[in-house]
Amino acid sequence: MSQKKQETEPVNDPFFKEVGERLKALRIKAGYSNYEKFAIEHDIARSQYLRYEKGENFNMKTFVKILRALKVQPRDFFADIDI
Repeated sequence: MSQKKQETEPVNDPFFKEVGERLKALRIKAGYSNYEKFAIEHDIARSQYLRYEKGENFNMKTFVKILRALKVQPRDFFADIDI
């Protein structure tokens, strides 16, 4: 029996897209031009992290881990994002 791979549906919500763009910008600002290197150095699954940058729904535990790695407080992260 083969097990069907569970796929994550993209979230068609401008909020998540903006969150992903902000994550990418902060990663680059932190000196990581490559998302894979950032993910590996901070023990985050590369494919999972890439999905976050693309604006897909995310796991809060991993999101907090990313913010800590970027040394960004949640209030600062969301300061310029409209809900």
